[in-house]
Amino acid sequence: MNASLRSIRSAVAAVIAVLLVAHPSGAKTTTFTLKAQWSNGSATGSDDLAVSPDGRSLVASHPTGGVRSWNLSTRKLRWSQTPLALTEPLGGVRNRLAFAPDGRWLYVADQPSVQLLNPTTGVANPEPLCRVTPTTAGFFNSALVVASPVLGDVVCRSSYLELVVKRHGPDGCCAEQVGPTIEFALAQAAVVTNGGVLIAAEFRGAETPPGLKAWNLADGKELWRTYTLGVYPRELALAPKPIDGKLLVYGAYSGRVVATDTTSGGEFATSGSDLPQKPSATAIAIAVSPTTGRVAALNLNGSVTIWEPGLSRVVKTFQAHEVGSSMSFSVDGTTLITSGTDGAAGTIKLWKVG
Repeated sequence: MNASLRSIRSAVAAVIAVLLVAHPSGAKTTTFTLKAQWSNGSATGSDDLAVSPDGRSLVASHPTGGVRSWNLSTRKLRWSQTPLALTEPLGGVRNRLAFAPDGRWLYVADQPSVQLLNPTTGVANPEPLCRVTPTTAGFFNSALVVASPVLGDVVCRSSYLELVVKRHGPDGCCAEQVGPTIEFALAQAAVVTNGGVLIAAEFRGAETPPGLKAWNLADGKELWRTYTLGVYPRELALAPKPIDGKLLVYGAYSGRVVATDTTSGGEFATSGSDLPQKPSATAIAIAVSPTTGRVAALNLNGSVTIWEPGLSRVVKTFQAHEVGSSMSFSVDGTTLITSGTDGAAGTIKLWKVG
């Protein structure tokens, strides 16, 4: 198949089938069948999911670089954006999404840049917010984006070993760097606390064990690092409020979920031991309910586990997909949204868990 046909195939607008199915747990599930395919013809779930701050819109990114938005009330497709930069899937790299705190902008990390999209129309700004300096290794060209709740600033990668904070005008124009450049290493997951602390999964190869690292965004100073786990988390998610006086960040590690104290980097709780010998048990997505603080993890094998805050107790487990890929909670915390591969199509499912 030539390049033009592959491009057309990957950019085809979503064909949506809305189904209500009874789950063994008794919960009803709304399923969107996306029929989103890579250019090689294989189906896949979404790279990332994001819900708008007002709770009205769901946005999904795909390995093809395309982005789609739905109205969560009507379950109808609002817009479908063709690939912005990435035209071929790159193993290990995920196209990240983040809404501005006020919902006026959608940030899309589609290597090697971070694009600003109008969340109502899907139209992208002419100039990207950030652009990664190219290297010889495509994996290191991947953009990383996380919206800071402090001033609505955006943290993104500027090069293989650097992160910067960008601030743009109300119209999305004239983005400028604010604060110092932060020395960084390869990672695909990061969060920013209300106190302006950046926490990211870091991996420097053989020279330093993988783990978590925290910086103060105001001055770029390192606050703590923890490499005791021997692996770095594929996903990170913040708790909505402190538990026992500690604000936690949850990480999806190989075969387990770990809760870490954002102030000290100390381990607060863990879901169990690592299971590297069972790749299907790898937790590849994690989400925290913004209202209840419950923690959900989606495994590569499509199974979902939900814990009480602090990983104190398992609430429920269920099978969501044949292969899992991404996950998010609704704004009111009553719905868990998962994406994965089922049969010959990528799907997004809405689970009532509240």
